[in-house]
Amino acid sequence: MLTISGRCSFVSVMSLVVWGLCSLTSADPPFSDSCRHSLWGSLPQCAREIGRAEGITLVEVSEDLPQRANPEEPFVSWLVWPIQDWKNADTFINRAVPFSMDAQTPIGTFYLGVRPGIRAVRKKGDVEGLLTLLCFDPNRKGPLQYPWPEMFTKAREEKMLTPAQEDLLATVEEYLKQKYPRLPREWADFTQATYVMYARRQLLTVLTELYSLPPGCRPKALDPREFFNRDQRIRLRAQGHAIPGTCLLRCERDRLVVELKNCPVSQLVAQWNRIVHDKLDETGRNTFRLRATDSRTHDELDITLDVTGVPLDEAARIALGALLNVPGIQMDE
Repeated sequence: MLTISGRCSFVSVMSLVVWGLCSLTSADPPFSDSCRHSLWGSLPQCAREIGRAEGITLVEVSEDLPQRANPEEPFVSWLVWPIQDWKNADTFINRAVPFSMDAQTPIGTFYLGVRPGIRAVRKKGDVEGLLTLLCFDPNRKGPLQYPWPEMFTKAREEKMLTPAQEDLLATVEEYLKQKYPRLPREWADFTQATYVMYARRQLLTVLTELYSLPPGCRPKALDPREFFNRDQRIRLRAQGHAIPGTCLLRCERDRLVVELKNCPVSQLVAQWNRIVHDKLDETGRNTFRLRATDSRTHDELDITLDVTGVPLDEAARIALGALLNVPGIQMDE
């Protein structure tokens, strides 16, 4: 069986080393890259493993924060981010990679990192939460800006955006301006009493929510695959910006399925050569590789191929014949 549906369009995301250190108070900017490295590998020296439960590592943390800190000086410290409702911490714990964020502001740059898969308790045993690295660099100041990916900035500069898209970006920027004044206040409160859990919780919560989207704005509203239309995506890819589409290739013994949605020709060709060609090569059968023509490599495809009831090598040949009728796809001789 062979079915093809959909359409194809061709028009047109400090020198500071903190390896194991619990607290430092000076830095040479920038230091966020060094901070980021410390989120991987072994636990910092101020934390020790005390158990495991349901796939979560339990650690005890010996905090070494000053009672008070100067809000205008560099700050680096591992600390416990107190958590009241652990359901709200799922996005930090259940991750394959550490959570991290940089926020450049008019008072300096904040860096926050959270180790995944860890529940931390202070050595005194009075507070349980997330193992968190908090850094502040007052030497890296800048205007308050939403951290748009480069492709958004480029699209704006070249006036690619529709009025609706421009309005959405303006709404996000205005929402950021409304939230920001809380951050300097919470930072000042925290530095005046670093061991007051309420002040600590408020600061870290405000910091992680700084770049959140306005109420009513869909979580994927700024996903380039959804935000930009087809013509915009093609133009941006041609400028070197990576915007992948959906490209599902499923190989079974007597079935081959190809599902493409907003998929650039280059992505399909790469997936085909990596999955289908290599899969059939394992059996010693002769197969063909594909390549994209230069003029259409960024064009998008919406195609469904479902070849069922024949051996995989024959299914691949049938699908290959259909794909070779699509402009922009050729056999790689």
